[in-house]
Amino acid sequence: MYMNQYSGGTMLRQATEKDRDAIMRIVKEAFNYNAEKMKTVQQMNLSNWHVYQYDNQIIGCLRIARDILRIGKAKIVKGEVGYVSILPEYQGKNHGTLMMQSAVSWMNGNDFDISRLGGRVRFYSRFGYIRFPRRYIEIFVSPDTGIITNQTHHEQLPGQIQIFNAEKDKKELETFISTHNLETTGQPEYFGKYDEGKILLYRENNKIRGVIGYRTSDKEHSNFEAKIEIDMLVYDRDCQEAFKHLVTYIHNEAFRSNINRITCRIPFSPEIVETLSNTEIFFNLVETYGGRSSNMLQVINFNSLVEKLIPEFQHRLQMAGIETEKTIKLTVSNKGSIYLKIIGNKMKIVENHSYDIHFEFSQLHFLQLILGLISYQQLHYTYRQSQDTETYLLGTVLFPQTVVFSGCWG
Repeated sequence: MYMNQYSGGTMLRQATEKDRDAIMRIVKEAFNYNAEKMKTVQQMNLSNWHVYQYDNQIIGCLRIARDILRIGKAKIVKGEVGYVSILPEYQGKNHGTLMMQSAVSWMNGNDFDISRLGGRVRFYSRFGYIRFPRRYIEIFVSPDTGIITNQTHHEQLPGQIQIFNAEKDKKELETFISTHNLETTGQPEYFGKYDEGKILLYRENNKIRGVIGYRTSDKEHSNFEAKIEIDMLVYDRDCQEAFKHLVTYIHNEAFRSNINRITCRIPFSPEIVETLSNTEIFFNLVETYGGRSSNMLQVINFNSLVEKLIPEFQHRLQMAGIETEKTIKLTVSNKGSIYLKIIGNKMKIVENHSYDIHFEFSQLHFLQLILGLISYQQLHYTYRQSQDTETYLLGTVLFPQTVVFSGCWG
């Protein structure tokens, strides 16, 4: 357990099971949640929750989920902050500020590299968070779309589409997903927990060739959270039929339920776009920016983040056949500078302050670069930077645009 003590009798600490009733009360009153939403909160494990005390009374809470994200050969730790709440009668008295300051400090000292949340920019920007784009695919449900089956009950699923059965399928599914996740930047190492019936498998010759995970709700919570939200889609690249049948099946279920759209947190990869384009499903690729409330990210621990990225940087050098001896100064606005020594195609952090190449980015652009949303080449032309050929080549190799999983950063 950790405790951050402030003047005036305030403290933030990790929650215990004894705090559950207080957390439920605070969340319900702060967000005015209905019974369905409160049921979701009630079922959560409290290991990721933190409570904020004032004069020995719990008046606030928040949740910091720990996600391991893959970036090629590297793994980084993201803190997903949510349910930030203070009892209404204590709002506007600086308690929310003290709670968030302590939460960011705690993440910095507990091996977190980046953090994400969604909320009011005016408030959360005070703690280092910046607006960050959000991506999702929007599928419009149409009666003109081809129907795989007229069956509505899961026990009558057609052909090779099956319901996930945890007892029989869990090990095979986790192996299938972890193998495919190596190909996608930003993909969570662990796919999470789903209700049986909310994961569908596509099999050929009794072998998993594709999987889709989705969530349902009785109402739309936002533009990117429809009543049906697909947040996991993995399939063998030589089996596009798996992709088509799984997505079309969800479309048909939405049509039968009179739901007019589906949102998907899946990559904007050329392959996925092409496969969807070869179906009768009408869809949009949506990327949102700005707003008073926004998706927000920040670098929590710059040194730790860069150190964890080194295996992927080295892999990119090796794949490009680059061997050199250079020292790079990497600077990110408001986060400082790190010196990286390249010898051959190996890289390490060094202390010296002499360097051959200087890469300098805003926090927004650095996060977009490491996640593969943009490339160094795009930034180079945007800013029309005058650089020698070796610097330009090294930048394009270290920071390419990649296929990016959408759900964990936006």
